[in-house]
Amino acid sequence: MLARWVYWSHQRKTELRKALTVLKRAGYKVFVKAGCGWCKKQLGELGDLADMLPFQDCDKYQQECSRLGINAFPTWVSGKEILSPGFKPVNAIIVLAQQELRR
Repeated sequence: MLARWVYWSHQRKTELRKALTVLKRAGYKVFVKAGCGWCKKQLGELGDLADMLPFQDCDKYQQECSRLGINAFPTWVSGKEILSPGFKPVNAIIVLAQQELRR
């Protein structure tokens, strides 16, 4: 049972890495706020792969967040400024990357 879990987690991590690579190439950023519980959960969901995407703190980048109309956190923003607000579990991140590939 443990070997199956280890294989699944390795396979899942590989899928997540590929998805994050697609999103990075598409110019995605994740806008967060200090003290936001869902933002911390998002970082935890990405684990050691979190550094593959830029995370921008809306407390520091207030003008950009205001210009984009961001009012929910975390908010994923593509290079084309398409907003996708809310926490994304791994499955949703993979789906987001698949949608990006179809554009």
